[in-house]
Amino acid sequence: MSSLGALLALRKDFLNLSDILKSGGIKYSDERARHLIAGGFPSESALAYAYDKKFIVLPGPARPMNLVNIYNNWPWSFRKTFFDDPPFNYFSTFDKFKNENKFALEDTVKPGWYMLAKDILPGSASKTLSEQFELLADEGYAPPDKYIPNTAELAWCLTMYAMARGTRLLHNIYVRTSSVHEDGNRILVGRFDRFGLRVTNYRKDDSRNIAGIVPIFRFN
Repeated sequence: MSSLGALLALRKDFLNLSDILKSGGIKYSDERARHLIAGGFPSESALAYAYDKKFIVLPGPARPMNLVNIYNNWPWSFRKTFFDDPPFNYFSTFDKFKNENKFALEDTVKPGWYMLAKDILPGSASKTLSEQFELLADEGYAPPDKYIPNTAELAWCLTMYAMARGTRLLHNIYVRTSSVHEDGNRILVGRFDRFGLRVTNYRKDDSRNIAGIVPIFRFN
């Protein structure tokens, strides 16, 4: 399958620069745009893989952005109050959340291209982190941690796709990310429903919760 054929097959699951520019708050320099088009574009085989495995393909931001940057640009994308009903009451507001957790400032989504699975890896829900790592390795994603998005990468991909295509992925499930809370456990992101994207660490890495894993590829 040629690059053009793969792009045509992907259709709405491929976002180009103009799709991102329409979101507002983003401006690419001519040099960055040329690099995205010529230097860092996914290969034909990568695009064919994206089509076959149901991945979205999209460019990253013009400059590195952390979770707080993304929230400040597109606050509608995030749930303002986290888990009002017990036992999901760890975070009260995003302002408190972002000020108390270093990962929201330190983990970033970088310029380049990304491929993100539209749904969790089959069989990855209700497993511990180590069991999910084993599943990733069995599926050819090795080393496993390389193929897990951080919170900023996941929030960027989900927000851009929602704005460009009007579809909120992961609307009924959480996924584990590579971002680590100060207590040592992975941050969960998901449940991207009409109330917004949820971010929490209410489950530990050794728990078998409903969170799955979504693989990501980075081309930067």
